[in-house]
Amino acid sequence: MSWDSVVPPFSAVDRARVIEDVAGQLQNLSLAEMRGEREKLVSRVVPLVLSVVSKFGLQASSDQVQEMARDVVARVGGLGFPEPLLRIEANLSEITVTQMEMLGAAQGQQILRS
Repeated sequence: MSWDSVVPPFSAVDRARVIEDVAGQLQNLSLAEMRGEREKLVSRVVPLVLSVVSKFGLQASSDQVQEMARDVVARVGGLGFPEPLLRIEANLSEITVTQMEMLGAAQGQQILRS
C-alpha cells in the first residue's frame, strides 16, 4: 500500500485556497516565464504547492500536488480551464468555445461538452 492511497481527497475549498496562494506567489513572473516551457514551470511550482499544503496543515498525494501545480500554471499562464484540453494526452482534434461560454471538444468523431 502506498502513501498516496491513504491521503484523503482535498475539498474544493482547500484546493482553491492552495491554488490561490501559490498563484499569488508567482505574480512577479515575466510573461516569458509564465508562457514559456510549461513543464519546467510545473516543476518549479511543485515545491511551492507542497509548502502551501504544509502551511495550511493539509496532506496531499503526489498526484494531487502535480494536479494542483498544473492548475496553478494554467492560471498564471492565462489559459485557465482549457489548459488540460491542450495537452497531448488529451488526444483531442478540435476545441470550440462559443459565445454562450460553453466549451466543446472533439475526440475523433465524438463531441465532448462541458
